[in-house]
Amino acid sequence: MKRFIIIITILISIALLILLINALNSEEEKTSFESEMTKEQQDEITNQIEDVEKNNEVIEDIKKQTGLEADDNLYQVDTEYDGRKVLNIKNNVQFKVAFAGLIKKDKPKLDEVESIINNNYPKRNGIWVEQDSRKKVIELLEDNTESKYKIDEEGYLLVENIDKQNKNDIELQKMIKGNKTIIISVSSSYYEVDTVTGEIVEYPFEKLDYYQAVEKVENENNIIIFITTNTKKKLTNIEILKEVLR
Repeated sequence: MKRFIIIITILISIALLILLINALNSEEEKTSFESEMTKEQQDEITNQIEDVEKNNEVIEDIKKQTGLEADDNLYQVDTEYDGRKVLNIKNNVQFKVAFAGLIKKDKPKLDEVESIINNNYPKRNGIWVEQDSRKKVIELLEDNTESKYKIDEEGYLLVENIDKQNKNDIELQKMIKGNKTIIISVSSSYYEVDTVTGEIVEYPFEKLDYYQAVEKVENENNIIIFITTNTKKKLTNIEILKEVLR
């Protein structure tokens, strides 16, 4: 009986020892894995910091050479066809300023742009029409399309009746059903950030060229289409619509 108890005790001790060894090995593997992941993350963060620092150095260098004065955070580095590095205002900055201006109907301040975006930007894809432009947009479409359209309470252009279609309808309905947010405003000008000074300025595209039908400001899948007011009657409605759909 005593021998049996000794054997059982030895077996239990061996089992516990095996479990302890396995646990230690698992913990070592886990620690090694965590350490490896942490190193990868640290390397990634280090690389990102280095990229930002290099980009900032390039921006500072170009600013010194060209006399540009805007805040570094407003610039992006672009490469010209001949390989030269140049500075332009970031696309997303120009887009946000243009949108804030059309909502405010005046020159926005940089520190209020985000608030205007958060409170007014369309929530889904399709064609969204600025409130004061909705009547003119419907009139533009009535003259040059076969389908019937309306603008809902949220400002989105919708198709009411598609029994008849022409080429303009087909292109327009692609935009309505597409994966982009397209914002339309009838205006003779819009606001942008000046590349040299970083100040927000008005860009009167209609006065500069009365034959220019639209001006587009883009950022990824977001587009603002400013449609000329056509005060000088230099363009027909079909000419304007073709540029909107292009």
